[in-house]
Amino acid sequence: MEGAAGPGRAALRREIGFAGLLAFSVGINIGAGLFVLVNVAAELTGPSMMVAVVLAAIPAMVALVPYTVLARGYPTTSATYRYAQLASPRLAQMLVATVIATILIGGLPLFARAAGDYLSEVVPIAPVAIGLVALALFAAVNGWGVKPTVVVQVVLIAALIGALVLYVALGAGAVDSANLTPFLDGGAPGLLVASGILFALMAGGLFVVDVGDEVIDPRRIFGTVLPLGMVVVLALYVGIFIVTAGAVPAERLEDETLVVAAEEFMGTAPFAIFVVGGALVAAVTTLNITFTLVSRAMLAVSRDGMLPRAFARLAPRTGTPVVALGAAWAAGSAVFLVDLPTQYLGTVLNIGLVLAISGVALAGLSLPERHPEIFAAGRGRIGPRLMRAASRAVLAMNAFILVLLLAGTPAAGLTVVAIAAAMLVASRGPRGPQPAPGRGLERTEAPPEPVA
Repeated sequence: MEGAAGPGRAALRREIGFAGLLAFSVGINIGAGLFVLVNVAAELTGPSMMVAVVLAAIPAMVALVPYTVLARGYPTTSATYRYAQLASPRLAQMLVATVIATILIGGLPLFARAAGDYLSEVVPIAPVAIGLVALALFAAVNGWGVKPTVVVQVVLIAALIGALVLYVALGAGAVDSANLTPFLDGGAPGLLVASGILFALMAGGLFVVDVGDEVIDPRRIFGTVLPLGMVVVLALYVGIFIVTAGAVPAERLEDETLVVAAEEFMGTAPFAIFVVGGALVAAVTTLNITFTLVSRAMLAVSRDGMLPRAFARLAPRTGTPVVALGAAWAAGSAVFLVDLPTQYLGTVLNIGLVLAISGVALAGLSLPERHPEIFAAGRGRIGPRLMRAASRAVLAMNAFILVLLLAGTPAAGLTVVAIAAAMLVASRGPRGPQPAPGRGLERTEAPPEPVA
């Protein structure tokens, strides 16, 4: 049982409170993607990228319905995987393995590149060296235990939000309406593709459910943090994209980063604060939480027999999956050194996120009927009709986003298809513990009492 320890066995520890989980949620959303994908959005759709980021948020907002119900009713480790098992154990296997691979191939290298690019703006060190150090550093932070990971995340998020608010405040006065025309520079297709590329800027926050075994009072905290994290992030994004589109001509942003926009209107001292407290911290906060999430996924699939048993090993003193962390660090570092294109890395990561969220939405479709005790424990004021409607909407929007991503970067799509096909073949192997009809999956704690 995850989170429970037998004699002499280490266990995951419940040390993530409200502030820590909110910092995880904000940090995984406002990450390196914001800084390295703004140029892609500018190239695709011009000033209307401010609309693209709002469109990109809609699927994640709708997905809050099934995610909140499931997180409150069934908090567990690698929850995205466990929830997909409620719909289809074999599909869940394929999805979780694909997501792990897309994080290692797309996520960790993308965030490490951002850390290197931004810190090299203020110190004379090669970006590759900085990226490698960042990968090793935050793998080590996670290895020290969940409490140090949370403390580091909270401190970094405070610095990040301060730097982004400074960017918006100083940039508001530099907005020029001339920079907003032509508004829909890439037409409707450009706007839609840009929305698909920016999908991860909002969707990542949903994945904090994967640390359910380590959250204190998960039913109460998840019900508040999931929507609050989304609102905070979207408000910051709207301000950032309005300032960026209005203060800098769209063509100036092509093949550049958000740092270029900051140079246009920030003085020397504010610019340094933004580069370090904003761009660099955004990259490393995402690295920090990504190591947490991918190692928990590897732990879960190891316990189900999809990876060697060693990946489920927890350090006795810290309760962290040290073998999984080491493997994630090694794989992410190796791919980072290959120096793949930024849009490719971002698209690979986004495809993985879309597939994982779709698995949860599939579980949401039939949850009230197939697992009524989980639905009753987590529903709050959400009824079966809303649960099913939201899940269907998520699936429809995700299918559309997936088409956009595949059309925009076919090579990334082929990579993920190849991974998924390999995992489909592998899914004929051990499947691990499965839920009995009407009983739900193994839990780390007794389910909350149903809401009247």
